[in-house]
Amino acid sequence: MISESHESRLVVADQKAGALYVVDPRTCQILRHDTETVLAEHAGFLPLPHGRLAYIDDGAGELVVLNVFTNSQDWRESAVSVAIPGEHLAASSTGRFIAVTTGLGRDWQPWSDLVTLVDRHGARPRSRRIRTRRGEPGVVIARDMGEADASPALVIRHREPGSLEMIGVAAVQSADAHGPVLRGDLTELPDDGHGDAYDPLTGMIFNATGSGVYRHTLENGVLVAHPTVPWNVPGRAYFVRFCPRDRCLFAVVRGGDPDPKNWQVWTNHLWRYSLDTHSISTAPIGPGLVFRL
Repeated sequence: MISESHESRLVVADQKAGALYVVDPRTCQILRHDTETVLAEHAGFLPLPHGRLAYIDDGAGELVVLNVFTNSQDWRESAVSVAIPGEHLAASSTGRFIAVTTGLGRDWQPWSDLVTLVDRHGARPRSRRIRTRRGEPGVVIARDMGEADASPALVIRHREPGSLEMIGVAAVQSADAHGPVLRGDLTELPDDGHGDAYDPLTGMIFNATGSGVYRHTLENGVLVAHPTVPWNVPGRAYFVRFCPRDRCLFAVVRGGDPDPKNWQVWTNHLWRYSLDTHSISTAPIGPGLVFRL
């Protein structure tokens, strides 16, 4: 769901059928229907400022930005090449920079180490690809809270071994155009990290792990650790979502037998953490597979 002023739009993709729908949630009327796009389903949709929406088209190898509220037939505001298969999407708070990491696609083992940074500033967007490390990394784009004029940085979450890697946006933009290897400073993180969020007001970076939500801020070029937030119920979450309006983190904590074949008996708890009061509340929501909210 994406909103602008007093209007809202529900955007739905069927990646198997290569279809995209924009629906008026009040009337359930289909307002637009695109039949030539293959959504990278793990990355999903990324809301941007001013009623825009970004996603990765795995068929075309593009990052697409849509204006879902325009009355024009040309609702694709931009499309720029990125490395695929798309795994995770993250944007700077202004929406100028978008980072794209790559996943497994049809493979069983990690094979791509490419990360793409898109700069939407100017007449047309530009993309730059760098090589980091294979393994389905997560990413956020954070600003340095200790340097007022510092450019933002990619904070990439790696697994096995787990770590956070900080690479400045300026370094990516000035890198060679032919997919060079680029390395940044590493901060230790558990191997099982999966799920990332960012609060642009405080600069807090959140990473979901088996033991709780790890928190860091970027200060004077260094990632500073803050106390870990516990799940408070059995299990762990594999994603976190940040609500800037209510200043809360949300997740679904999965418990029970970790065997994927027994997904139907997994336990689930809705988990909410208030960034301002530091209070945690949970509620059971029944068994089964809860993908993401």
